[in-house]
Amino acid sequence: GLLRAFRLYLEVHQLEADWEGVVRASNETLVNALCMMAPYNGLEKQALLEAVDLRARAEVLIAITEMAVARAGHEAGSVVLQ
Repeated sequence: GLLRAFRLYLEVHQLEADWEGVVRASNETLVNALCMMAPYNGLEKQALLEAVDLRARAEVLIAITEMAVARAGHEAGSVVLQ
């Protein structure tokens, strides 16, 4: 789920990633790196910090990312369907 959300976020914002590096990274490294690099506001970052474990942090990150993608799609006048 996280990779799907990340890929969609990059696509909507016309960004690219080093997918070889993403695939090689451990789950912990990937989740924590994406949390640190994510361009989200303080409340969203706080929610990521307060997650009780890696799985919860990944779930929060997915939710925040999906909301960001939906906002970007709405702002562009399109609907993002999953």
